[in-house]
Amino acid sequence: MTGAASHEGSVRLGEQVIEYYKKPNEISAAIYVERAEELLTTGHPEAAINAGKCALILDPSFVPAMAMIITTKPVSVTDEISKNLLAWHLALTPENAVLRIKFATLVFATGQELRAVDILVEGIRKSPANAHFHFSLGLFRRRGRKADTRFPLSLKKAIILSPNMGPFLDPFIGYLQHRGEHNFGFGWSIRMAILCDARHDHRYLYGALILLASSGGRSKQNVLALTWMERFLCVLTVSQHIERLKMEIGVLRLRAKLYSEAVSDLEYLATDTTVTYRADYVAYLGVLKYALGDKKSYARIMARSLIWETDIKSELNRQDFYEFNAALLDRVLKHPSLEISTDGSYGKVERTAYDGKRGILADKTPVFDTFRALLKIKIADYMERLPKDATHPFLRRCSAGTKLKLGRMWGLVVTDAVDAARHHHGDAFLSAIYYVDIPERMGGNNNPKAGWLEIGRPDLDIEFEDCDVTYIEPQIGKLILFPSYFFHAVLPTRSTRPRVSIASDIMLA
Repeated sequence: MTGAASHEGSVRLGEQVIEYYKKPNEISAAIYVERAEELLTTGHPEAAINAGKCALILDPSFVPAMAMIITTKPVSVTDEISKNLLAWHLALTPENAVLRIKFATLVFATGQELRAVDILVEGIRKSPANAHFHFSLGLFRRRGRKADTRFPLSLKKAIILSPNMGPFLDPFIGYLQHRGEHNFGFGWSIRMAILCDARHDHRYLYGALILLASSGGRSKQNVLALTWMERFLCVLTVSQHIERLKMEIGVLRLRAKLYSEAVSDLEYLATDTTVTYRADYVAYLGVLKYALGDKKSYARIMARSLIWETDIKSELNRQDFYEFNAALLDRVLKHPSLEISTDGSYGKVERTAYDGKRGILADKTPVFDTFRALLKIKIADYMERLPKDATHPFLRRCSAGTKLKLGRMWGLVVTDAVDAARHHHGDAFLSAIYYVDIPERMGGNNNPKAGWLEIGRPDLDIEFEDCDVTYIEPQIGKLILFPSYFFHAVLPTRSTRPRVSIASDIMLA
């Protein structure tokens, strides 16, 4: 369709609007939406927008007219056109809360964070009891490039206004945990579980129980959480939910030092071939073995031989490697998704998006195409190096037919005294770290291992003083591969020059 033909089509649509007012029973907003969808599928987004506007004129509350253009075919319409359309619709129906939140979200996503906040604040002035407004405002203030310290107040207001709404619980409990308000978070988790059970809402019941497992801060709360979780376990029907909840029950028993009671569930989850694999299950089985004094089994699960230090220089000649690595460094530092994750007296961490279209896993630039190809080669080499052991909870999954895929990839730019807390990647199979750029001295003369990777010490409140710990010195071009159930951390650094790395999670396909 030419531009002139598209214009003529828009004129005809306008004429049909006039005819509608003469014969209101012969045309409806739905007809214009159908026409707009047809125009989108044939590659004419501007004409489709005109059709959508006609539908909104006929019925300003007709959400499909807006939703079709914004969500069904997002690639066909630019962000600016979408914002203009949403703003136009909002002017017609300023009381439409769903529309206001959609508009604010799009504005926030395009970098106009303060404007997005203002849009929601205006909504709160009009409807102060709307919990959705307060919740969205809390998220915006929390996720902004410069986090607003008022975000907890907005989340708290949302949960008080609407305590029955499951989606509010996760970030709210996260905030309570961050603040150390375990009693309050613990109580809200139990309340939500009871409400979800009464409504037979198993999806949010599962979420509430997972949060309950992590919200307790003292041994008495852990024991009480066990009571509630065991009570609701029989209600769940999704097998993966049941398995995950059994793991959380096992971890609570570990924290409460009820080691013998944790054996059956954790051994079942880590060794039964019918269970969907999670790195969590193997990680906590290893912790249990250590807690029971079975250090031989612990050492077998956490074997140092499963950690592989390699580099990608061997896949490129010297000159090609340095050119490639310089281009990779430049791309990470300038990546559009790079945002400040932590910035304060303990240093700064910048992180690219974990996944999705904004992340570096989906980055189609040549340097990332090359990096992903090199990483896949090294993953295949790693899998071939592994010993065969049908009784090992990880190695038995590593047969010749094991299919893997890159699941997540993110860049990290770390400056001055920031350390990554001890953790493992519970839903992945393998984890990889590639060092793009490393400062010469990360800890001065007093700390020769500053910025090194520590692998092997779990994050539970159990004495692991004599367990094997591996320390790996970061070097430019070095790649480290290890099972995702290995607990690991980055030791604190002191350097004004950033440490730049790329982390990846590899999943079972």
